[in-house]
Amino acid sequence: MSILSGLARVAPVAALWIALAGCSSDGGVATAQSPAAAPQPAPAASPSSPSAEAPTPAPTQPEAKFEVYPGSGDFTGAARSRIARTKVGEEGDITLNFVNTDIRDVAKAVLGDYLKLNYEIGANVQGTVTIQTSQPLRRAQVLPALEQALRLNGMALVESHGIYKVVPMSDAPKLAGIGGSRKADAGYGVDIVPVRYVSAAQMQKLLEPLAPASGIVHVDTSRNVLLIEGTAEERQTLRDDIALFDADWLSGMSFAIITPNYTDAVELTKELNQVMGGLNSPMNDLVQLVPIERLNAVLAISHQAKYLDHLRAWVNRLDRPGQGSDKRIYVYDVQNGRASDLANTLGKLLFGSSGASPSHALPAGGSAALAPNLEPGLANGGSGPSAAAATSGKSGIAGMAAESISVSGNAAGIGSLSITADETNNALAILATPQQYGIIEQALRKLDAAPLQVLLEAAIAEVTLTKNTQYGVQYFFQPNAANQIVLSDSGSSAIAQSFPGFSYMFSNGNDIKVILDAISTITHVEVVSSPEVMVLNNQTANLQVGNRVPIITEQAVSTTSGDAPIVNSVEYQDTGVILKVTPRVNRGGMVMLDISQEVSEVASATTTGIQSPTFQERKINSSVAVQDGETLILGGLISDSRSTTKSGVPFLEEVPVLGNLFRDTGHDHERTELMVMITPHVVDDLRKARKVTDDLRRRLPSVQAVLERAR
Repeated sequence: MSILSGLARVAPVAALWIALAGCSSDGGVATAQSPAAAPQPAPAASPSSPSAEAPTPAPTQPEAKFEVYPGSGDFTGAARSRIARTKVGEEGDITLNFVNTDIRDVAKAVLGDYLKLNYEIGANVQGTVTIQTSQPLRRAQVLPALEQALRLNGMALVESHGIYKVVPMSDAPKLAGIGGSRKADAGYGVDIVPVRYVSAAQMQKLLEPLAPASGIVHVDTSRNVLLIEGTAEERQTLRDDIALFDADWLSGMSFAIITPNYTDAVELTKELNQVMGGLNSPMNDLVQLVPIERLNAVLAISHQAKYLDHLRAWVNRLDRPGQGSDKRIYVYDVQNGRASDLANTLGKLLFGSSGASPSHALPAGGSAALAPNLEPGLANGGSGPSAAAATSGKSGIAGMAAESISVSGNAAGIGSLSITADETNNALAILATPQQYGIIEQALRKLDAAPLQVLLEAAIAEVTLTKNTQYGVQYFFQPNAANQIVLSDSGSSAIAQSFPGFSYMFSNGNDIKVILDAISTITHVEVVSSPEVMVLNNQTANLQVGNRVPIITEQAVSTTSGDAPIVNSVEYQDTGVILKVTPRVNRGGMVMLDISQEVSEVASATTTGIQSPTFQERKINSSVAVQDGETLILGGLISDSRSTTKSGVPFLEEVPVLGNLFRDTGHDHERTELMVMITPHVVDDLRKARKVTDDLRRRLPSVQAVLERAR
C-alpha cells in the first residue's frame, strides 16, 4: 500500500476501531477497562450487621507485558518555498502583446529590449508565437511567461553563464547540463535530487500522477537518486513534491512488543486478527500483527500510537488461562521426525530422566522449566488422569503397546501431564491443561524441524602401483599446489593401517570421475564400488557388497561315547566392500564425516588347526571435516602380493638336467593401493533434492530410457 492511500484511509477506519474497542455484549466484557484496572466491589455499609459480610476481592490476573515504542505519527516532509515569490503590493510594468510573431522577434524584444539580458538564438529556431497579457507583468514573471510560450512551440530557453539561449527542445538537455540553472528564475535544466527514506523507484511512481505534464523524471536505482528535467518552475515543483514524500516514515510508526502470559503468540495473533475483522478488513491497514515464535511475543505495528492502546485492552481480554485446571487430550501430528523420539526427548526435558522406554520408568521431578514467566503455584501439579500412572512417587509407563510409548509424571514448573507416542500414526497424544500444552507445543515446533539430508557420492578404487607410482598415489597429487593436503601416520591420525596413510581435500569442486581419469593415465585403476546414497543428518549410511563366509569358531565332541559326532560352532563373516559413513552438518555448511571403510577377501592360507578360511582385510577408520561439495580422498593402504607359477611339457620336464629346457618358472609381484573418495552434498530443501535426482537420472542412461518409455 502506498503512503498516500494509507493516510487517506486512516480517518474513516479510526472510528470503527474506537467503536470496536469500547463495545460490549452479554457474554463478554462490559467495559473497555483492562481486567487489572476493573473497580472492586464496595464493602457493605454496616460491617457489624449479621447479614452483611465484606466480600472477598477476586484475585487479579497479571496482564500481558506490553512494551510500546511510540512514533511521531508524521509521514510527510515539509515542502521548500517556491521560487519567484511575489511581494505584497508589487505592481507590473511590462505588457506583452505578440500575435503570430516570429520567435526570433519575440526573443529579441523580450530578452534584449525589455529585460536587457544577453541572449542567443539558434540557427534552426523557426516558427511563430502568440503572447498576450491583460495586465502588466512584473520583471520576475516575464521570463517564465516567455519560457512557457516557447515550450508550447517546441522550443526551450537555456541559461548558461549569464547567456539565455533559445534552442529546439531536443537540444536543451545537452546544452543545459546538470544543475546548470538551478538558481535562475527561468531556463531549462536537469537536477539531481537524492532520496533519503524512500526508494527512488517508489518515489517515481508517487510522482507520476503529480508531476507537470512537461516534467521528466529519471531514476538511478544504484545511487537511489532522481534526475528531474524541465523548466525552472517545473523542477521546483518536482523538488517540493519529493520533499513532501521523502519522510522518515519508520520514525512515524508506532511499535509494541506484546508478551502474553497464558496464550501462545501465534494463536493470540490469529484471535486478534479475527477481532479486527479478518484479513480483508480495513482494520488490518491500521494495526499489523507479526508473531515472533522465538520470544513467544507479538509485534504490533501501527500508524498511530492510540490504536495500540485499544489493542492492549483486547490483549488483556484474550490472554487468560484456560478454564480452570481441567486437562484435555491434544494430538500433535509429527511432520519431520519420529513420535517415539520426540516423546523420549520431552521425557528428558520435562521429567529429568534419561528417556522413556517400554522397560524403564521415568522418575518424577526435575529442575527444567520451559518458560521464565510461569507461576510458581503450578510447579507441583495436582491430581488428574495422569497421576494414576505414577507409582511410589515415580512416573511409569502408561498404556504401553507395541506401537506406542508413554511418559507421565510431575514436570518441574508446569505440573503433572502425560505424553503418549503413537508410532502407527506418527503422532503424540498429550494429556495436559491448555497452559501446559501451549508450553509443550512451543518446544515441539522447534524439535519437529525438517532434517537436513546429505547425498554421499563415493568411489572405492584399487590402483596398481607401477614404476611411476611405486611410492604410492599420494606423490601423484603433491605437485598440484591448488589442493589442500594433509599427510598423516598411524600415530597421529584416526586412519589405522601398517603403512602411513594420507588424505587429500579438493576444495575446487573436482569431480570424482575427473580424478580417476587423471590417475588412469599413468597406471591401471579398478573401481571396486561407486555408490551414491542419500542419508539423513546424524544418521549412518551402510553399504555392503560381498558375501557372508561361514567360519568354524569351535569344535566339540562327547567324551562319554566313542562314536559321538563332532559338533561345530559356525559364525558368518562379512566380506567384500563395506562402507559406513555418518555425516554431521553444522550451521556453517561444514560436513563432519565419520568414515569406516573395509575391503576384505578370503585368503588361501590358513593359520589354525580348524579348517576355517583366513581373511585379508584393509580398513580405514577416520573422522574428517569437509565443506559442502568438496571431494575427500583417503588412501595409503598398500597391498603387496608375490606369487610363483610353473609350467612345462608333461614328462619331459621331469627329465634330469634336460628337463629345464621343457619347463618355465614365473615370478609375479603386484602392489596395489586402496583409495576411498567421498563427496558430500548437503540437501536442505526440496529444490536441491529434485536437482540431485535429475543429475543422477542423467548419469544413468538406462533409467532415463525407462522413464521416457513410461511417459
